[in-house]
Amino acid sequence: MLTKAASRKRAQREYPTLPPCQRCGRKENVQRHHPNLDDALCVEFLCQKCHTTEHLTSGSWGCGPKRAKICTVCGKEFMNYTHTRVKTCGPKCLSEIGRINAYKRWRTEPTDLEASETLSCRKSQSGLEGESCFRRLTMPCGILSVRKE
Repeated sequence: MLTKAASRKRAQREYPTLPPCQRCGRKENVQRHHPNLDDALCVEFLCQKCHTTEHLTSGSWGCGPKRAKICTVCGKEFMNYTHTRVKTCGPKCLSEIGRINAYKRWRTEPTDLEASETLSCRKSQSGLEGESCFRRLTMPCGILSVRKE
C-alpha cells in the first residue's frame, strides 16, 4: 500500500501534462483526482470546481462529513452549522445562551452590608434604645451569623 504522497507523486510522473476536465471539459485549473489511493495510476482529471463537488458528495472533503451536534440550550440535534465551535441550533437558542452567560457574569449576591441593612433591627425605629439588638448577616459562603450590637 502506498502513502498519499507516494501515490500522488507516482501519478505526477505518469501523467506530467493534464488533459481537460473529464466532466465539464474545462482546460484551466485541472487537477488529478484519486478515487482509490491504493491504485496510484487510477486517476481522473477534474477541474477544481468538479474536484471539490466530487469530494463534497462523497464526504471525503476536509475531516469527512458533518456530524450531528446537540444544542446546549434545547437539547435537539442539528446539522446546519458552519464551523466546529457552534453550540446552538439557531438564533433563538443563541440569544438564550447569551442571556444565560450574561446572568452568570453579572449576577451579584447581596453583600454583608446590604444584608445587614435589610435584616437588622434599628434602634431608632423600634424604640429599643437601651436594649440589645441582634444583627443577622449573610456570609459570602451562605452561612448566617448573628451578631449582638
